[in-house]
Amino acid sequence: MFKRVLSMALAGILWQGFFFETNFASSKPVEEARITDQVKATIAKLGTGKETRVEMRLRDKRKLAGYVNEISDESFSVTDLKTGTSTAVSYASVTQVKGHHLSNRADAILYVAIVVGVIFLAGFFSRGH
Repeated sequence: MFKRVLSMALAGILWQGFFFETNFASSKPVEEARITDQVKATIAKLGTGKETRVEMRLRDKRKLAGYVNEISDESFSVTDLKTGTSTAVSYASVTQVKGHHLSNRADAILYVAIVVGVIFLAGFFSRGH
């Protein structure tokens, strides 16, 4: 009986080792590096200029909003729309970033307007006018 319980416990421990992810002490730095890489990719994708609007939360709980005016390998600059002050931000100090490029939004609105116009004209001419 004891051997059966011991073998079942051992099998359970082995089963858990194969199918469940274990957390190591290095997982937090790995997670921070992943977030930093995502922030860097997001900023690079958005680009620079007054049409690039971003909102971000920093590790020290501050929030920044404005547009990206400069990008480098280790940091980028965000200019506040209201005050015009520029703040250098390192990629590692950002925990969350949201942004959009206004020209992309304007392009989307233009395409929707064209499609609606084509549908309207098709409906108008199909009635025989």
